[in-house]
Amino acid sequence: MTFNAKLVCFFCGPGTHEYHDFSALGQHVREAHADIAEAARQLSFNLAANSNQLGENENMGTIADMKKEKGVGGPPMLHGSDVPRSVSTFKVKCKELREAPKTFNSLAIMDIDPVYDCEAIAINVTNLRALAELAHEDPDTGDFDRIAKWAKGKTLTVYVIVTNNPKTHKQVRSLSFGTPE
Repeated sequence: MTFNAKLVCFFCGPGTHEYHDFSALGQHVREAHADIAEAARQLSFNLAANSNQLGENENMGTIADMKKEKGVGGPPMLHGSDVPRSVSTFKVKCKELREAPKTFNSLAIMDIDPVYDCEAIAINVTNLRALAELAHEDPDTGDFDRIAKWAKGKTLTVYVIVTNNPKTHKQVRSLSFGTPE
């Protein structure tokens, strides 16, 4: 198979020099467009270096590892539906009460010793107010850091209550640190 097409320098444009092979075209670019050829060489070098760097990170591990590394997700959250129907109260030991990430729907997260295969509870504004009262803080103006310091290491009673889910408008089992309603 013979190669009959004519090669044209991209930088010079059509109607200028024509080349019969890539070697001759390459020689022309190196001589007539040395600055562009050097920029292209540097660009290809940088692209190769970046692709090698990306190649090192290709194996990110499991999805759980990626979520943990990025700060997404966290320990499995305890929901009312995780608690057996026969249970109306239970105890949790607070490891830490911390502010929830900005993308999280609740204000805080309480890391707990494992209960029902879960290691954290999402703390909504109602539960945060209840914790503030338990910590002898004002439920509206209480200092979060003092509440978190008070809660750390405490064993707390959690009540399973029935509430209206604002998204689905259905009755659901929920968790409360206040008195049962």
